[in-house]
Amino acid sequence: MLHLCAAAWGAGIALSLLLRGLVVRYQFGWESTFLDATQVHAIVSVLFAPLTLLLGLAPFTLQEIAATQNFAGESGVAGAGGAAGSRWVGMYVGLLLLAVVLPRLALAAWARWREHRWQGHIDPQGPAFDTLRASLPGDLVIGLYGPQAQAQVLLGASLQTPEGDHLRFTDHTGQPVDAVLAWATDPIPPAWQAAPHVALRWEDFGASWVLEPTLFDRISPALPAQHHALARLRAAWVERNELRFGQALQALAQHLRACAALTRLPPDAAAAQYADQVRALDATLRALHGEPAAPAMPSAQLAPPLPAPRRIDGTALALGTSAGAAAGAAAGAKAGALIDLGTGGLTLGAGTALGALLGGTTAWVVRSLQKKDEGRQDLLQHAAEAACSHYLAIAHQQRMPPGDAAPRAARWHAEVTGTVAAHGAALAAALQDGANAEALTPLLRTVLMGILQRSCAAEGAGAAPASPPVV
Repeated sequence: MLHLCAAAWGAGIALSLLLRGLVVRYQFGWESTFLDATQVHAIVSVLFAPLTLLLGLAPFTLQEIAATQNFAGESGVAGAGGAAGSRWVGMYVGLLLLAVVLPRLALAAWARWREHRWQGHIDPQGPAFDTLRASLPGDLVIGLYGPQAQAQVLLGASLQTPEGDHLRFTDHTGQPVDAVLAWATDPIPPAWQAAPHVALRWEDFGASWVLEPTLFDRISPALPAQHHALARLRAAWVERNELRFGQALQALAQHLRACAALTRLPPDAAAAQYADQVRALDATLRALHGEPAAPAMPSAQLAPPLPAPRRIDGTALALGTSAGAAAGAAAGAKAGALIDLGTGGLTLGAGTALGALLGGTTAWVVRSLQKKDEGRQDLLQHAAEAACSHYLAIAHQQRMPPGDAAPRAARWHAEVTGTVAAHGAALAAALQDGANAEALTPLLRTVLMGILQRSCAAEGAGAAPASPPVV
């Protein structure tokens, strides 16, 4: 193409010279401060040598060059306008054709011949183009076909990689899509019938964020041309989840260190500040996961009084003799609150989850701190259980169908209490005064990733969580 453009440029100049000569009289002459007629004759001879040698045209003589010095005309008088320019114009046009137009046309023909020859030997799908194909960014739109409540989890999760890859989700059947992700048993809408279909149970990829990379592993075979783009999108998706998880771990660690400092306060003051710490943790976790803030709750609802212990006949025990029963009631309220937290967080919303945690555990904090050293250990263990349960509920809000929320919350309660108890000594050491502040975050990562992995396995998701190994 460039050769043809150069040839057209040369031909255009030559044609313009000839056409202009129809209405303009060309005259030729020259003048110079430093060159004489002999030197100018030598230059002109070299310039027009291709024409004189290849085409046999007569060169300009020294006498002809000298006659036009200082624009002398045919009369020989200086300044008379120079010699007639028709011969010079012909030489310029011939030089353009010989030095520009013809060589460029020849080069264009040669390039076209090479292109035609290579067409049969170049396979754009061959291995020679692997690097190029791998570097091309992808722009993918995945159609979601399933219950609306679950689809909302992915609809706002669009992604862009530094390489320029884009991933978007839609449930609007009028929008063209590259593939359809279906976890419903109903037939695919007719508008999406032509797109590749990926049938995948919600439990296999949507029940927890640690299972989400399975989505890319299943879509990639359906879109082989986008394999490299999907690999980059998968890595970016995992990185985004890991970043959010790391920020949540830092918030949990900060919350637990603040709770450890409460043991130096009077029980009533500690309970009030504990409620404030729980609300702050709730707001941080919700902001990280894009959830709306919990509604404000009247202080009267935060710590309802524990029911007075009663005998079998229904009569109330004296206050001085009810310490053990009151402690048991507080422990029961705390355990029930953790289950209610999971149930409320998974299905019923922000107010239910936060209210369950505050209403069921604040009074328990007061009872624990009345036991001094033993109470401090109980408080720290409870704070760790509540914080882990709180994270699990917020991170998986709207992911569970209502019918699965109660069993999942009960399973999490068992997992959380057992895992925190198994790491109780390490948690207590990490929360001691003067302990390394960086030691708590990896410990919480181990606790939560263990819970998530076992929970996903218990659900029978059929896919291993795509996450860093637990250390």
